[in-house]
This record gives sequence, C-alpha cells and structure tokens, in this order.
Amino acid sequence: MIDITYRIGPKGRSRKSALSASEVQKKLEQGNQHFSFLIAAMRAGKPLSHITTVSSQDVGGVGAECAVQSPYAAVLSCSDARVPTEMILQQGFNDLFIVRVAGNVLGNECLGSLRYAVSHFPHTLRVIGVLGHANCGAVTATVDAFLQPRRYLDVAGNYPLRTIIDQIMISARSADMGLKEVHGPTVTGNPGYRNALIRVTVGLNAAWNAFSLRQELAGYTSGDVKIVFGVYDLGSHTLGLLPSDGGSEVREGFFEPPADADRFRELVKELCGAVLATR
Repeated sequence: MIDITYRIGPKGRSRKSALSASEVQKKLEQGNQHFSFLIAAMRAGKPLSHITTVSSQDVGGVGAECAVQSPYAAVLSCSDARVPTEMILQQGFNDLFIVRVAGNVLGNECLGSLRYAVSHFPHTLRVIGVLGHANCGAVTATVDAFLQPRRYLDVAGNYPLRTIIDQIMISARSADMGLKEVHGPTVTGNPGYRNALIRVTVGLNAAWNAFSLRQELAGYTSGDVKIVFGVYDLGSHTLGLLPSDGGSEVREGFFEPPADADRFRELVKELCGAVLATR
C-alpha cells in the first residue's frame, strides 16, 4: 500500500515566474519518475508514503481571497480515466492547466483553451505538453477503422465521434506506411502487426498534435514557452516515447516535436523499427 498526500500549508513555494522551460519540463519528468517508483514499490509490497506540499495561496486559503491561476505548464491529454494527469505527473494545485479530450486531439475548443492559457498566464506558463498513452481507445478505434474500412461506416453518421477518428487517421496512415517501408510490404501478415500499428500511431498522434500546436500558437507565445510530447505507459507508469509493452526500450521523458517533414519521417522510421524486429 502507498499513501500519496497533499499537504496544504501557509508556506509558499518558489516563485513560478522564476522557473525556466527546462526546469518545468524537468519537474514534470521527475514527478512521473517518482510516481512510477511509488507504484513499483507497491507492487513489491514495500509500503511508502509521499507528501506533496501545496501553498495555501494556490487553493485560496489565505483569508477570503480566491486563488489566482498561475500554472507553469499546460497539458493536452486524453480523457481516459486511467490517466489522471496531475497524479501521474505528481503535480499539485494550480500547477497545471489541463485540457482533456478523447485521443488528445487538437480540435478548435482545445486550441482555444490553450490559446487562452498562453495569453492569460504569460508570467508563469513555460511548457505545453501533449500527453498520449498506451492502449488508447480512440487510437485503437481509428486503427481498426483503417484496417477494416467497413468499421468507419459505423461512425460516419456520428459527426462528433468521426472528427476524433479523422484527426487520428493521418497518424495511423503514416504508421502503416512506415511499417511497410521498414519491414517490407508483407508486414501486414505479421501476427503483431495490428498491435505495432496501434503503438506507433499513439506516438505519432502525440507528436503530430504537438507539432500542430506549435504551428497554431505561433504569434501567441513568447520564445520562453516550450512545446513537447510524450506517451504514458499504463503498464510501467512511465512517461516516454514508446510504451514498454512488447519488450521495446522506452526513451523516458518529454520530447520536442519534429521540426519538419524530414524529421517526421525519421521519427516514423525510429518508432516502426522499435516495435517489430527489423528485416
């Protein structure tokens, strides 16, 4: 058993405006490392406790004042109930500005929310992260629609659901092309092909939305705001570029999205080479 406690006290933490983008990214990554360590300890039967100290100012506990928003990071993450963003990154009150949507896709409402964040918290916001996760239901549904086009007909008349699948489809198509390029056209007959396609699509979907977000926020952010992406693995509880299922090694942490089409091709080939044994 583990105890994770939020302790609210009068002492404030260091000024958030003093943090750099690199320092904020490191805080998020270290938070996830600590969370995965706690889960590993629980699995090993070692009781542990962790206390996150929260300033009373961040919850409006000073007199009758209402807390002023001062997040140092914004995160576009999936709605999946198994991926509570603040918990898996071990962040406290008023630290993160969260936008959650199935498949962590970048729709108009999500983009509007993130534009609001960068416009209203310029003194504290330093990182915007796109957080995908292994075994994503939205990605799985998209991959199955890609592999069996008749399944797409099931959602063709459901516009809200179809928009999510349509946004992920570009990553599924890129993953398919990458797997065929790296492993040959007969890879589709490999028993692990569907699972590999899902795993690569999860990573590419997060990277693509981070890339798109960087383009969409151009002119809205200062050079101090860093945009990154990562994938949360439900099995190991680690944050990285690839989920650990299937034995591939995880590059832990957040990553900057590819700068251009050539860099995207390199990322596609890297992920496709990792999920299946090369030819």
